[in-house]
Amino acid sequence: MLKRRGVSLVEAVTVMAGSALLLGVTVALMHTLLRTGDATRNRVHWCGSIDRLAETFRQDVHAAVSEGTPESDGHRFDLADGATIVYQFKPGNVARTESQGESVTRRESFVLPPRSLVSIEVDPDSSPGLISLIIGPDPEAPKRLAGPALRIEAMANKDRRTVASIPPPEEDLVEESPAEEDSNE
Repeated sequence: MLKRRGVSLVEAVTVMAGSALLLGVTVALMHTLLRTGDATRNRVHWCGSIDRLAETFRQDVHAAVSEGTPESDGHRFDLADGATIVYQFKPGNVARTESQGESVTRRESFVLPPRSLVSIEVDPDSSPGLISLIIGPDPEAPKRLAGPALRIEAMANKDRRTVASIPPPEEDLVEESPAEEDSNE
């Protein structure tokens, strides 16, 4: 019997076809993983941005002297120290501008998921005013892109109302104990 020294053409083609199939599956899997990683990174970024927006919005509404004034593309809040905060809404973005008089002291931008819409509602039945920042999907967006609506609520003028409700300490109410009276005699 003859001893074989090499591989046949059929064996070589079979190994190459198997390797090509394995490489194709690997490339497709890597592409899917990279897309999933990007989507996850974007969602984490949006969640962090919404968290910062919620905290900032609540602080601004609590510090506001009233329920604010609606504007064409946002809402304006006036603070007790004369500062003004304006929220401007665009699809997928909320811009916050803080100003003292005519000069802008701070600007912030909060990135939201694409095709999300933002609005502010003031509850007319609540006293003091309950103000809601609503972040929701565009009604024209495809259902697969539409997420749940998010409502961030805050009470106007909460900071000053809380401070005003705490009575100042009265030092006249301190009574001397009977033991102290006896020692003074």
